[in-house]
Formats: sequence, C-alpha cells, structure tokens
Amino acid sequence: MHFLDGHLFLVYTSQLNQPPILASVSFELRWSGVSKRVHTRDATNHFVGDYIEDTATIHWEAEEDGFHFVSDPAHTSTTVFAEIGSERNGAFFS
Repeated sequence: MHFLDGHLFLVYTSQLNQPPILASVSFELRWSGVSKRVHTRDATNHFVGDYIEDTATIHWEAEEDGFHFVSDPAHTSTTVFAEIGSERNGAFFS
C-alpha cells in the first residue's frame, strides 16, 4: 500500500511539474474476534479465498515538513466491516 500511495502521488506531482514531497505515515491496526469464517471459490474468475470477518481498530499518523496529522485513538474506532484473509488467483489458482 505504501508503494501504491507513493506511486499515485508521484504521478500527480509530475503532472504539476512539481518535485515530490517527502512524507511518512504509520498505522497501528488491531484485529480481534471472529464473527464469521468465509470460504469462496470461483472457477470462472480463477480465485479461491479464506477470510475471517471480525472487528478492527486503527490509529494512524502522517507527517511532512510543516504538517503533522494524528488520528483519534484506536479505542474510539467503530467497526463497520472488517475482513482479513488469504486469496489465490491467476497462476496460483488451483
């Protein structure tokens, strides 16, 4: 995800003929509980996955020269939907 964010940012700044702005971001994400286990297999689209629906909280910070952002504490998070799992697709599908 960090690479994707940087990649998109560099594309955006290059269109403005501006040098990239160096920044950092950190995330603390905590998963807990298991409300549901899900297995899916789609032979037509070539993917298979195992997932856990649960709850998650997050705290994050971002900083660049002259700017610093800090989210609310993780314990104030409200889970709307949280899922973590593994998936195989493409050449790894079997």
